[in-house]
Amino acid sequence: MPKEIKPFQYISVKQAYEEGRFLIADDMGMFKTAQAILLNNKIRKSKRGKARTLVVAPTSVREHWAREIQDWSYPKTHDISLLTTQNYSSEVLKLKKNDWVITSYSLFSNVDEGSLQRLAKIGFDHIIFDEVHNAKNPEAARTKGVRSLTRNLEHLTLLSGTPVPNTIEDAYMLMHFLEPQNYPLSDDPNDGSLNAAARHWFKDIYWKNPQAFKELMSRKMIRREARGLIGAKLPEVTEQDIHIDINGAWLEIYNRILEPEMPLGRKLMQIEKALTDTRLVDPSFTKGLPNIAPKYDALDEIVAKETRKRGKVLIFTNLKEGVVVPLLERYRRYGAIAITGDVTSSRDNPRERLRMQFQENSATKVMIATTVMNEGVDLTAATAIVNLMLPWTPAERQQRTKRSDRWGEVEKDHLMVYNLLARYPKKIRKSFDEARQDMLVGKQRVVDYLYSGLALTREQLTDFQNPKYVPRIKRALASDNQIVFKYFLNWRGIGTKGALRRLKRNPNANQETAEMYAQFNMARNAARLYLPIIEDLNPAGRWLDLAGGPGMLGYFAEKPVHVLDISHNYLKEGRRLNTGHHVNASFSAVPYAEGNFGELYHHER
Repeated sequence: MPKEIKPFQYISVKQAYEEGRFLIADDMGMFKTAQAILLNNKIRKSKRGKARTLVVAPTSVREHWAREIQDWSYPKTHDISLLTTQNYSSEVLKLKKNDWVITSYSLFSNVDEGSLQRLAKIGFDHIIFDEVHNAKNPEAARTKGVRSLTRNLEHLTLLSGTPVPNTIEDAYMLMHFLEPQNYPLSDDPNDGSLNAAARHWFKDIYWKNPQAFKELMSRKMIRREARGLIGAKLPEVTEQDIHIDINGAWLEIYNRILEPEMPLGRKLMQIEKALTDTRLVDPSFTKGLPNIAPKYDALDEIVAKETRKRGKVLIFTNLKEGVVVPLLERYRRYGAIAITGDVTSSRDNPRERLRMQFQENSATKVMIATTVMNEGVDLTAATAIVNLMLPWTPAERQQRTKRSDRWGEVEKDHLMVYNLLARYPKKIRKSFDEARQDMLVGKQRVVDYLYSGLALTREQLTDFQNPKYVPRIKRALASDNQIVFKYFLNWRGIGTKGALRRLKRNPNANQETAEMYAQFNMARNAARLYLPIIEDLNPAGRWLDLAGGPGMLGYFAEKPVHVLDISHNYLKEGRRLNTGHHVNASFSAVPYAEGNFGELYHHER
């Protein structure tokens, strides 16, 4: 890292000093650590050289902070203490002698409240939270611990390269840290859930003033992109979705998982496994069917194409067991390596050695990762990033790309980002992969609205709250039968006008269920039940299927039937299935003369 101060750093230091509590949210690779230390120099100068500073950072970057303090602090300091869970009892008593104390978020999860009071009593003039998203959950011990140190603190600096809140609680915690007097959060156990309290406070503020979040962040946050600011050449980034159709045995396994009721977490995990490699799925869902892993075939093509161009491929997977080892074996000839946890900046750390191997060794062309590691990790040797599975949050998605799209050790012209997405056949509905992608886009849109001050609906805020329960995901985890049944559950007794209004209000759902209807169990079972009766009553006459949808009676009887229905989509699907003669009409205006369908017509009338 160059040690000269860049012009843009003066701007953030000045603004952060004047505001006191401030979020530096510059792009990754833009020296946020250095900016925080330069700010501390100014604070120290204002206090005539006497200022005690606490840095709370991920465990993996503590040593990195110590080195950066040595490089950027002025006047130079050597009074730096690394405070860990192991040395806490003996070291905390000596901290008053040190200018800088560096610790990790994990300490606050492992030290009791009484012991933390000893740390609070030391008195800090400046506290820095690196990667502040580590303290986003109001109820987590680490969040409560760091909050206890910031009461009445004038200078609090938050650092994050991805300041994207993933929930309402995340957004409110940012507001609380930046202006606790205006955005309070009580620790009173009688208040109930702190998450619920944060959610309530945020919504209450938002309904009264949708601009509140934007107004606060415009004063208390600075965010700048690396392009054009740091004088380094960043690669052109191209993102491409690779769609893989779910069909055959793969589709059968997928539908077997969707059909039964089961806890959401289990269903999510089984679907994630099925869309990656069906050998990972519970055998009860795969019995009698071959193993399928089409995503690996698509991955093979990407790896071969990118390495032919002398590139390197970084593969992200949400699953570790049953995925990492097979991929290492699969890409052994490409010198594949894997990192399945955070990387520290110490060269003695095995993961850091693997990182450097990927960066420097031309024979190592593939890396498999199960985590984004941490913000400072440089994997700029990668010319392609593959999301074998998409992450759950926009922040993590951005972090994955920023492992390589940043100023760092290797400069390149271009970076490809591939998303491998299993796609439901005929596009009649969203697969789990597609629904998760829609969810990420939707959550990013909500975040953009929050930062821009645009008004959101209550439904949008509710969907934003929990990524696993938003309608897109819930719908993708329902079977065809469940979707069609739920669609028709509330149609009884609404009348012709009500039905027409409903069709007009939601034509996409009507079209979707029309294409699913041939596989709808209730329609199939009803047709099989009625066929023997109808054939006995009127074996030779013409049949009329009233409100027949696409005409399942004729479909299963394998003979032409007159089908009457109010939905154009259902009639269109019936014509595709060739189930008979299709007429758009309602019960109240049947376009046939009395007697056209013999005894059966009179009976139905």
